[in-house]
Amino acid sequence: MMRVTYLIALFWLGLPLIARADLDQKTLDLITRNHFGNQWDLPPELSPERIERLLTQFSAKTYGTAFRYLGEAGDFFHGHLLYTGDKLLPDGRLYPLAILYHTQETASPVHWGTSEDRKYDYLDVKTRNWVQWLDADPSLDGTRIENARAYFLAASPEELKPFFEDTVPVRERHYTVSPQKIDPKKFGYQLEVAVQFEFYLMECGAPACTDPHERGPIEVLLPDGQRKCLRLRTPQSSAYFLKAPALPNK
Repeated sequence: MMRVTYLIALFWLGLPLIARADLDQKTLDLITRNHFGNQWDLPPELSPERIERLLTQFSAKTYGTAFRYLGEAGDFFHGHLLYTGDKLLPDGRLYPLAILYHTQETASPVHWGTSEDRKYDYLDVKTRNWVQWLDADPSLDGTRIENARAYFLAASPEELKPFFEDTVPVRERHYTVSPQKIDPKKFGYQLEVAVQFEFYLMECGAPACTDPHERGPIEVLLPDGQRKCLRLRTPQSSAYFLKAPALPNK
C-alpha cells in the first residue's frame, strides 16, 4: 500500500505549504498533474505575464554576458521550471521553486566549426547556466538570479574547474548544468520534476497563439532598448522526473 507521510504545515513566502517526507513516483505523477506533452504544461502560477516579467528581469542582469540573442534556438530560447517536493502548494501540488536557464545553446558546435552560423561563436563556459528563484512576493519574485555553477553536482574537482577558471574548452563537452546535475545539498532542496518551456521570436503585433502547446505573444525589453516579442511553448515530453539523492526530511 502506498504510504505518504506528511509533516507539519508551515508558512513560507506567504503561502501555507506542507513539508514532505516520502513520495514515490506514482504519488508524484498524481500531485504534479502534468500532461507530459498533451497541452500547455506550465502551472497557472507561471502565467505568460509572469514569464514576461521574469525574462525581462533576467535580461536586465545577464544580457551581453550570458546571452546575446533572445528567442533564437542558437542562443537563449528555453528554461526548465524546477519543482520541489520538500514543500507543497496548498492544493497538494509540488512547489515551483526556480527556473534553470541555458544560454549559448549552439556556441559549442559553432566554436568547433561544426556549424556555419558564426554569430553564435562566443562560448563562455562560466556564463551559460543560470538559476532564477521564484517568490510569492511580487517585489522579490525573480530578483534572485545566480550562476548555476554554484550548484553543479561534479564528479570530481576537475569537472568543476572549467565553470570557475579560465580554461580552454574541451570539444566533446557542452558544459551544461542540467536539472539532473543540480546538487540538492548545495541547492537546499530536493528537486522532483522539471518542465521545459521555450520562447521563440515572433512578429510584434501578431495574433495570440492558438496552438494548444503555446501561449503569447509576450514582450521583453532588452537593456539596449530592443523590443523582443516571443511565443511561449512547452514541447512534447516537456515534463520529466529527476533522479537524485534525497535530502534528509526537513
